[in-house]
This record gives sequence, structure tokens and C-alpha cells, in this order.
Amino acid sequence: MVSLGFRRDFWAAARSYGIIDLPQVNVPREFTSCSDEDVRKQAADAVEDIIKSLATRVRLQPEKIVTPLETPQPPAGCPAALPVSANVIEFRASRYEEAYDEFNRRFLDWGLGDGFPLVPPTREKVDWMLTGTHHSPEEVVAEIDPAMGRATVEKIAINAVMAGAQPEYLPVILGAVEAIVDPRFELMKCAMSTGPYTPFLWVNGPVVNEIGVNYGRGCLGPGAQSKVNIAIGRALRLIMMNIGGAYVGIGDLDTIGSAHKFSMVVAENEQESPWAPYHVDKGFKAEESTVTALCVVGQTEIHALDSNTPEELLFTYVHTICGIGDGSGMFGSPLSTDPAEDSFRRSMGPTRYGHEPVLLLPPSAAQTFAAAGWTKNDIRAYLFENAWITKGLWMEHPKFKLDEGRNMAAKWRDAPLDAKIPIVLFPEAYQILVVGGPANKMSYCPVGGSCAAVTKSVDNWR
Repeated sequence: MVSLGFRRDFWAAARSYGIIDLPQVNVPREFTSCSDEDVRKQAADAVEDIIKSLATRVRLQPEKIVTPLETPQPPAGCPAALPVSANVIEFRASRYEEAYDEFNRRFLDWGLGDGFPLVPPTREKVDWMLTGTHHSPEEVVAEIDPAMGRATVEKIAINAVMAGAQPEYLPVILGAVEAIVDPRFELMKCAMSTGPYTPFLWVNGPVVNEIGVNYGRGCLGPGAQSKVNIAIGRALRLIMMNIGGAYVGIGDLDTIGSAHKFSMVVAENEQESPWAPYHVDKGFKAEESTVTALCVVGQTEIHALDSNTPEELLFTYVHTICGIGDGSGMFGSPLSTDPAEDSFRRSMGPTRYGHEPVLLLPPSAAQTFAAAGWTKNDIRAYLFENAWITKGLWMEHPKFKLDEGRNMAAKWRDAPLDAKIPIVLFPEAYQILVVGGPANKMSYCPVGGSCAAVTKSVDNWR
């Protein structure tokens, strides 16, 4: 059953999974946006088409699923489908600037760009980018959903060139690709959802200063100080598009979108943090370099300029993050952590991990906590105890209201309506990073679905 707004995605997915003769029936609207009555009517109206499709198995037309955009179509040897060494597209003009403009215009027409100008991935530029790693250009780093694209080191380098990256950034980009294909990351959700999900990357270790990843003022913003952050994040987005097939309307079904999807990369401010770096907490050595990826749905500012104690800072945090939307814990505690319960699948997802939101603390706030003797685990424990929603409020949400809470976890089903339900499954779910410059302007990044933060080595890709 394919709603009309998702037809092109259906064609692309059918090709990716090798089932282009899969019977399909179109319905006017997506069921999730319809009332029960509308769903029943659409289903009833589709019965004859369902019978016909099952009987005839009409094969999809391949020309409908070749390119991200309907027109114009790329030439047969487009590098999005073939290694650049096998086919080269030439753009000729009397002046370099004209050829450059034509390259950019055509690549955007073909859907192979992110909307910003691209750097032409010439053979020379790609070879230059490949000097950033000792790995073979033909090595397959991963198969990337939703199109199951084979991400070789060379194809990753091609997209890194187009994003304006430098060779010394390439090991971080390769590590980021390795991280997003880890099952804990839930790439299918991040790449394909109708929500504004995006990979949030943070970098730790010596590589931060070696290549200049911004961890201070404006580290998630524009400007020369964040040029490395922007290029790394942009490269990953192009990789998800041109190798993974997550094009808007084909693969990426985002309803509204988010500017965070262009690039969302920081480094941890290890120099001003009073605690051990993030990657050390994850079992790496301080002298090792890592990149961590987590699927988030955006960023919310926590305004706490008048807060001077841990409790004051966290009071503001708690009362900001306790919304009832999916990004604030709908995949969390009201459901189950017990694999024996049916609701476990809904709460933990296919990877059996929980919702892991990120707290971004500027150095001044982190130092306030440390001066009062607070550790990261103290912060997590406080949030777990105080960031909650009453069962009565949860019960008003359609997810639980329709069946009167029967799909809630057993431990909450018989609890009183004023019972306090934490918005995450366990205290350790809260990921804590020290980033940014002066002032107590904190941030909260809610997570897409039930994915977990995944940390990978950068040094392995040097």
C-alpha cells in the first residue's frame, strides 16, 4: 500500500532491495495522517486494485527509479552509480569558471548535491584526498542504507572532495561512516524517516587540535572557526545521499526538514572540561582519537544565565526537556525494559538500545558542577529522578489512550495517575558533552527513536 506522496520512494526502495516486481497499490493519503474512518474507506476502495496487482504482478518501469530528480536524467556513466575511475563526466567551456558553474548546475539538477556549491571531484582532487588514509581506494567501508550503496574509500573520498574537506579530515569521515552503519545507530530511521533526524558527530582526542575541529564559541554554527566541522558534516550528508541513496523524496522522506541536516559536528572542549573526556569514559585512551555518532532530531537552547548552582542549572534543564513529543522520551520509560513484554520492542527498538539524549554543557556550567563536587553520573542521577512526566499525562497521549494503557509496561499499568515516569529508560542514557565558549547557554539534543551513541576509532583510518 503506497500513498501518492511516497511513490518515488517506493520505486527506489523496490530497486534497492531487488524486488521491482513487487505488487503495489496506491492510496490517496498516508494512513498515519488519517482517522480510522478514512483508513477503512481507503482500504475498502483499494480492494479491487489489490486483487488486480496480486494477479498480474506488473513490473515497475525502471526509468522511474534511476535518478533522484525526474528531469533531466544523468548520463549512463554518472559517478553516483559507478566508480569515478570507470566513467568520467566532462564539463567543457572556454573558461574554467564556466565549466565549474556548469558542473555545479548539472549536479544539482541531477540531485547529487546538498544545495551549496560543490568542489569538482577531479581525478587529481580525489587522489589528493586519498593521501589522508593508508587504506586502499577499493576497500569497502560499509553498505549504506537505504539503497545499500557500497561505500568504498574512494567513493567516500569523492564526496569529501565535493564537500570541501581536506585529506587530513578523511580519517574522521571514514570513522563517522563506520559509526552510522553500526546497528546501534539505526541508520534506516535517521536516513529515511519523515522526521528531521540527522547524524550528530562529536570528535575527541589529539585529532581535534591536529585538524582544527572547533570545540569553542559557535562550534555548531557558521564561520571560519567551524570550517572543519562544517566540511566533515557536509561530507557525511553527501555520502548518505550519493552512496546511501537518502535523497529528499527518495529514501529521505523528511516532512519539514532541518538546517541541522546540512552539518552537525563538534569537538569536545577537553581543555576546559573538569572531567575525563567522553571517549575515555567509553574505554578509549586519552591519546587515542575517536568520532561518535548519534541520530538526533535537533537542538534546544537551555537558557540558564542566572543559575549559579548545580540544582539551579538542572532545574532549567528538567523543565525544558520534559515535553511529551517523541523526541523527548516517547520511546522511553512508559514502555518496557523487559524483553518478555510485548512493549519492549516498542520501547527499545530493533537494536535493543534506549533513547540517549545529549546534554551540551559549556565549560562554565561544567565547572560549576565540578566545583560543587558533582560528577557526570551525579548529573545523570539527578535528571533521571527529576525529569519525569506523570502517568496521567502519558495516558492522555493517543499512543496509550486508545487502548487505555494496556501497551504500557507492566510496572506502570497499575500505578496511580500521579506516578512519576522518567523520560529515559536508565540514568546512563544521558550523554554529556562539554562544548562551547563563555556563558551558561546550554543545549539539549533529543534523539531520533531508540538509537544509541556509537564511538569509533579515527586512528584506524589514518
